[in-house]
Amino acid sequence: MTDIQASFEKHKEHLLSLRGCTAVAIALKISGGKTSKTPAIVVFVAQKRRDVPSDQCVPVTLDGVPTDVVERKFGVVLTATDPFARHQRLFSGISVTPRCAAEVWGTIGCIIQTNGNGANIAAGNYLLTNQHVLKWADPTYSNFESTRIIQPGNADSPAPANYDCGDFVAGIRDASNDCAIATIDPMRGWRNEVPNHPRHRGRRDLQGVAVAQLRDEVYKFGASTLSTCGRVRATHFHSDNGLIRNALYIEHEENKPWVAEGDSGSVAILYEGDLVVGLNFAGDDKTALPDGGYRAGFAYDIQGQMNNFGNNVMLAPNP
Repeated sequence: MTDIQASFEKHKEHLLSLRGCTAVAIALKISGGKTSKTPAIVVFVAQKRRDVPSDQCVPVTLDGVPTDVVERKFGVVLTATDPFARHQRLFSGISVTPRCAAEVWGTIGCIIQTNGNGANIAAGNYLLTNQHVLKWADPTYSNFESTRIIQPGNADSPAPANYDCGDFVAGIRDASNDCAIATIDPMRGWRNEVPNHPRHRGRRDLQGVAVAQLRDEVYKFGASTLSTCGRVRATHFHSDNGLIRNALYIEHEENKPWVAEGDSGSVAILYEGDLVVGLNFAGDDKTALPDGGYRAGFAYDIQGQMNNFGNNVMLAPNP
């Protein structure tokens, strides 16, 4: 431990107790309004005052270490996205589930815009995820109770009324598809964005869709494993048992998860350009990791999934 660190540890609690103190830290001393190259024990205060009692003053030095007093307040905002928090505005990567199965969850992939199909799908904007995520809200499901969808998922039952975010509209699940759409309640709102990469603040706007190519570097944000990265190892994947047709195979390049249970419905996004290429629907059980999750998984081409829901279907332009 250096001399400045030792002195800081010795005096920090007393400095924090001084009237008006907002924080203490080791930082470069400011002299004449400019940052110097001299490390100092810095006391941040809400407001500098001249009428400070002697017992509340910050000494010029502490154990021979220079000090500084800087007028500044701080506000702490956690920048990580909690997919199981209720978000007023819906976006890619947060949890979603049917109200009648509140204790389970999948992930919102993106928001799509369609001209409708002239039958059961009207023109408009819809949230997109997997059919197996929303199947309990499908009126054709054997134990169907309600079309209502909630965000967040993994909620106590009955979930609070303000968790409602829309209604199941349509879905399809077969060897080439696992996709479903739901309306978005006007009170919730939406934006085609995804939580930013780790250690970066904010969210990234989804810029459109593209067709995945071999060795494309992709990322996703899912409700279970959050932000992960992978590489497209195969396209047009067909399994020998006929359960999967024309899928993407995406794999993490290290011994880490690409997806896990609960990430279903998340989207695979190109690092280059933030373009959506796939709708994740399953992990590869042969790549299961000891601590949970799968190093590799399967996704369907995003445009192919969107095309199930009408004419001229696209990623919805942000409002």
